[in-house]
Amino acid sequence: MPPEVAGRTSGFEFLQGLLDASNPAPPFSEVADVWPISAEVDRVVFEAAPSARVYHPMGLVDGGWLALLLDTAMGCAVHSTLEPGRIYTTVEMKTASSGRSARPRASCAAKGCFCTLAVASPARKARSSTAQVALSRTAPRPV
Repeated sequence: MPPEVAGRTSGFEFLQGLLDASNPAPPFSEVADVWPISAEVDRVVFEAAPSARVYHPMGLVDGGWLALLLDTAMGCAVHSTLEPGRIYTTVEMKTASSGRSARPRASCAAKGCFCTLAVASPARKARSSTAQVALSRTAPRPV
C-alpha cells in the first residue's frame, strides 16, 4: 500500500483493514509467519508460527525472529494510537527471553508528546519493551 494512501487513515483504522483484508498484508508477514489476530486502540495480539527456517543450529527459535515478532506487535500497538498522517519508528528495544512464542500481546504502557513506551509479553518466560517515536510527517516512499 502506498504511504500516501496509508497516511489518510488513523493507525487503528489501518490495522482494522489488515484484519478484515481490505488492506494488503505487509510482505514480511508471510516470510516471517507473523499475523495480527486482533486490534484495539493501545493493544494488539499477533499469532506467529515459527517454521524450521527460523531455528538456529541448536534447535531453538532464533532470537532475531523473536525480536522481529515482538517489535512488530509493539509497533502496531503504538500504530493503533496514531492519528492520520503520523508515522512511527523504533528508537530502542530490549528483549529478554528463554522460551518460544506463539501469540504475543502488546500494549502501550506510557504515551508522551513524541515518544511512546510499549510492552509485549509472548510467553511467561519472555518480556520486551520498546520506545517508539511518532513523527508528524508522512512516510518516505521506499526506494
